[in-house]
Amino acid sequence: MPSILKKMKNVQHLLLLQVILLISFSSHGQKTVAQLKIEFDEFWAGPEGKKELMNYVTTDGAEQQYYYANWNLNGLVNMWQATGEIQYFNEAKAAIDSMISNASDIEINEVVYKGWPALAKDGNLSVGKPLWDSMIWKEVATLLRIVHQSSDFKEKELTWFKAILDWTEKNIWSRYENRPGYGVGGEDGNQFMYTPTDTSHWARIAMELYIITRKPKYKDFFDRASFTGCCTCTEATKGFSMRDQLYQNEASELPAYGMYAKWGIFNNEDKKVDTPHFAAFVQFVALAYQSNMHWTKFDIEKLISTINNIVWKSDFPLAGSFYINGSGKVDAYAISQGAQAILGRFDESFQQRLEATTTEGWNKGHRIGLIAANRSILSNGKLHYGDY
Repeated sequence: MPSILKKMKNVQHLLLLQVILLISFSSHGQKTVAQLKIEFDEFWAGPEGKKELMNYVTTDGAEQQYYYANWNLNGLVNMWQATGEIQYFNEAKAAIDSMISNASDIEINEVVYKGWPALAKDGNLSVGKPLWDSMIWKEVATLLRIVHQSSDFKEKELTWFKAILDWTEKNIWSRYENRPGYGVGGEDGNQFMYTPTDTSHWARIAMELYIITRKPKYKDFFDRASFTGCCTCTEATKGFSMRDQLYQNEASELPAYGMYAKWGIFNNEDKKVDTPHFAAFVQFVALAYQSNMHWTKFDIEKLISTINNIVWKSDFPLAGSFYINGSGKVDAYAISQGAQAILGRFDESFQQRLEATTTEGWNKGHRIGLIAANRSILSNGKLHYGDY
């Protein structure tokens, strides 16, 4: 009899332990928007937060500073959406105004535009670098769309909104639309860039401008870049879209995406897209899916699987693979780049993994801002600004 009682107690202890572990697992990493705000504000007060952003945007951008400013600007915008607190918007607005104030005249085909002439390798001033400009201005375009979808707020900022929208259409889109073909050549030679992941920046700008203005040319570019192809570039890129570049990731038996690195080249040597650049494509697809523009829930699920099951190798220390097929150097770089964090808003378990690791790695302003916006969506069903 005593042995039976002992066995019963052991079973009870085991069941209790299982319950404790279940409770612990179910709450692993889950944080509130308020908690994430505290983390963001602490980071923002440090040397890699507001100070770093302003150091970038108060330059002339000739050494790629605006490119690097995109991450902190993205974090600010997402914290504004997550919390509704105006100081985050005001700081994002100030950063954009600063970059515009530093723009110079650039003449293309006898039309004068504004932009940031980047120093070319031969020492001459160019008419700008499409990769650098699109990397930062995709964040500005998204902010404009968020303001556009926030009717009461838009009325308060209407003068600024219209001015930045007009400036963006002329000096970002039209400047490169009318510039002689760069890189791959042709009419789309500036926006259809060397790689599909870089082209996603321009597709995102086009998507946001179309949602705001409903001008067909922006929708046309979004469609061609996303799924129809048919760009007017060189033969190497003509007819291919970002969707054409995707394939089933061989590193997993679960549905997951791989991506060919170069337009129209479908061989094993060019199968490996690096995770940091892929992250920008991920964010583009997530925002397009939210806006009901072509990309689907199945795409989102395959992207989550790619990051969660293949790329992300360790939480503590934070580490992921350099390539999206799980190969290459494994360190904090791939996960810390952070744009893929947007996927947490579509999957609670992935979100909790993100929340549990906000103290790890770097680029915390970008990552925590996105994670806070995710939590607002998952817990409250909405953001303070912008449609979802």
